[in-house]
Amino acid sequence: MNSYCGGIFCHHGKPSIWTKYETVKIAIENGSFKREVIDKKSMPKRKKLPEAKYQIIKKWLEQGALQK
Repeated sequence: MNSYCGGIFCHHGKPSIWTKYETVKIAIENGSFKREVIDKKSMPKRKKLPEAKYQIIKKWLEQGALQK
């Protein structure tokens, strides 16, 4: 999240709310995270993830998206 959702690649070029677990968890609970990142692969916009990263995120979601 820090590498792809904040910083120079996305969300205003600075650390954003998407680098905080609490914010991501809300998006996970309402389904928007999975829809945009896994189903549509519309995020991250500027720098696509390698397919292996999508699979890691998908597995993380399937296992309950616990904070690490």
